[in-house]
This record gives sequence, structure tokens and C-alpha cells, in this order.
Amino acid sequence: MGFSDRQRLGNRAAHALPQHLARAVTLEPTYTWSTIDEAKVTQLLAPFVWTYGGFEIAPRSDKTIGADCALPVATHFVSLMPQMHKLGTHFGASVIGGPQDG
Repeated sequence: MGFSDRQRLGNRAAHALPQHLARAVTLEPTYTWSTIDEAKVTQLLAPFVWTYGGFEIAPRSDKTIGADCALPVATHFVSLMPQMHKLGTHFGASVIGGPQDG
């Protein structure tokens, strides 16, 4: 859960922030979608989201987390996008089993 500057600093401290930090920000994302002729498609892609939240990290401590995820079919990953907070220092992935083990 994220905290705003006001929540982090308390209401009194937030009033002391410079104006450019204390004001609200409005975002308006834009998206561009490109398509290709279906006859030219050679591989289908699909998102795969895996959430692992079975752990807690105590304040002012270090912790290494490890987890496994067995996939039922041969899978090719196009990219991995880990999400960790600013104190996270490393993300690794490896293949276990099959011709690309390790």
C-alpha cells in the first residue's frame, strides 16, 4: 500500500512542503494499439501473472524470498517484469528441468 506525502509526514508536516510537492497530480495516460494481418501471426502471446505474497519482512531487516512455479506446458517468456519496492536489490529467474536447465 502506498502512502501520500501527507500520510507519510502527517497533516502538519505536509503543509510545510514546497507547493510543487504538496499539490495533487492528475495523470492522463494515452495508449497506442498496433495490429497486424492475422495471416502473418506466427506465435500467439498471452499474459501470465503470478502473485506470491506468502511472506512478511519485518522493519529494519533483510530477507531472501524464494518460490517455485511449475508450468504445465512448454512456455517461452518474452519478458519478466518483477515488482518490488525501492529497497529490493535483486530479482532472478531460472529454468529447472528440460534442455535449458539452470
